[in-house]
Amino acid sequence: MFIGDCGRPDLREGAGNQQVTRLDLANRMYHSLRKTFLPLNDDVILYPAHGAGTLCGKSLSKANSSTMGKEKQTNWSLQAMSEDEFVNTLLSDQPFIPAYFPYDVELNRKGAAPFKASVEAVKIGTPIENNSDVAALDQAMVIIDARNEKEFKRSHIPNSINLMEDGSFETWLGSIIKPGEPFYLAGEAREQLEKLIARAASIGYETQIEEAFVVEYATQSAPMLDLDVFKKNIDQYTIVDVRNSSEVQQSKPFEKSIAIPLPELRNRVKEIPTGKPIVVHCAGGYRSAAGSSIIQSALNGKVKVFDLSESINEFSKHN
Repeated sequence: MFIGDCGRPDLREGAGNQQVTRLDLANRMYHSLRKTFLPLNDDVILYPAHGAGTLCGKSLSKANSSTMGKEKQTNWSLQAMSEDEFVNTLLSDQPFIPAYFPYDVELNRKGAAPFKASVEAVKIGTPIENNSDVAALDQAMVIIDARNEKEFKRSHIPNSINLMEDGSFETWLGSIIKPGEPFYLAGEAREQLEKLIARAASIGYETQIEEAFVVEYATQSAPMLDLDVFKKNIDQYTIVDVRNSSEVQQSKPFEKSIAIPLPELRNRVKEIPTGKPIVVHCAGGYRSAAGSSIIQSALNGKVKVFDLSESINEFSKHN
């Protein structure tokens, strides 16, 4: 049960030797919602386990809390309908399934390594302080940089993806980085790195961290978008929408935008034309920070890549 939606029944299907099907789980969801949640009093408060934009539902709300009374009125999954209607609606247009979902199902089935020992085994190296430190890194390895987007845009190491600490860090880490793919983890302080290593461990990714380090020196920057110029010359930009497909179907702030969900972006960058500057947007700014950094890294200066960030609200409020 989520605010505005319910969970996905398709994430376990095909994982390991699990035989359960999405259809079976969707049928169970129909009954559990009606037996467990509908009988609750209207004043019962509901808090989100996941928020808008994550891959754990199709249309999760941005709200920080709700009540069962409101959900009974507005949440589609609690409305009066037949079991077949519910199942068909739930299973249609579900977002992309990141590779870490079935990976985690199998990991849980086998049993993960002891948490404390596994987290402590991750190397936290010395800070990156100069060109020599940057040159010592594996230049082909992706860097997940969890610093604030303003700090990242001001200066970052090449081949970095800006995946900020706030938000659903684990979800997007597991959506962008494949199971088994090694990566660097960068941050603003050792304390932050320790927290993020633990969060990576929550999806079994701590063993993939090649090294974690604090970024004190970096020379690459991201261009800042002149919003007034953009508003007057929208056709002079290639706009990339990194929201989930279901979100795009509900609203499209820019008619000619190219829709590529964030989890698919690393594999589909070549689909983006490079004849114009590129502007990346999502629903609120978190995913566009990651998306613009992925495109910038892949194109390596071939074209300017801008992050529309929270300014998307000026274009989406009427859609």
